[in-house]
Amino acid sequence: SLTKKFLDETQGMRRDFLTDIIDSFVISNTKYINSLRVHGLTRTEINHCCLLTLGLNSKEAGILSQNRNHYNQSSNIRSKFGLSSNDTNLSIFLKTLYEKCQYETLSSAAPE
Repeated sequence: SLTKKFLDETQGMRRDFLTDIIDSFVISNTKYINSLRVHGLTRTEINHCCLLTLGLNSKEAGILSQNRNHYNQSSNIRSKFGLSSNDTNLSIFLKTLYEKCQYETLSSAAPE
């Protein structure tokens, strides 16, 4: 039916949009992505971290990526970083890590 075709096309566009955003972020932030990989995060978890770092909350990231397990995913990410649920907000932790990676990248690129 026409409605199903429209919904399928919309889903495809959403998937492509999400992939483009995450791929662009990954390519331009290798130091940050490597700091996530070193903690054993899966690709799905890294994608979730990217969305949180870009300003979405966990629920929004879950809706956009159609991941109904976003709460468990955030919990798994916390665990891999050795964080308890009382330590800090995961988004704040990830944004701080991102800023640290940005600072290190800028510092290493600066002439001495």
